[in-house]
Amino acid sequence: DKQTNLIWLRCPIVNSIWNGKACVASGVTHYFTQEVAFNDIKALAASTGKAWRLPNIVELQSLVVDRSKDSTMDPLFTFGNIGFWSSTAYTSDIATNGYSAWYWANGSSFYTTRTTTFNAMAVRSR
Repeated sequence: DKQTNLIWLRCPIVNSIWNGKACVASGVTHYFTQEVAFNDIKALAASTGKAWRLPNIVELQSLVVDRSKDSTMDPLFTFGNIGFWSSTAYTSDIATNGYSAWYWANGSSFYTTRTTTFNAMAVRSR
């Protein structure tokens, strides 16, 4: 990503592969809590020797290339109606219980409990 100087794993982290043109499901799509997403990306980093991590909400929002056209996504990151976890806590909740976090879907940001299930993308610095 030239705008943010980040490298994105091309496909969601579980059960999808790049076929040279698009991410293709290689089995049943998995969704997981934010904690499991953190752990899966930590395992990916350990297995590849690269500093992969869960992106923050601002990094996920950077994938929207044209907000004037109803949140047009970068064509490399169009996965349909799938939500993705961010590493960003919902700050209004931190002082009370820390149970909520931001997630991103269809070019927009929302927050929910960390036990809700979504997919995850991995990112690292150049």
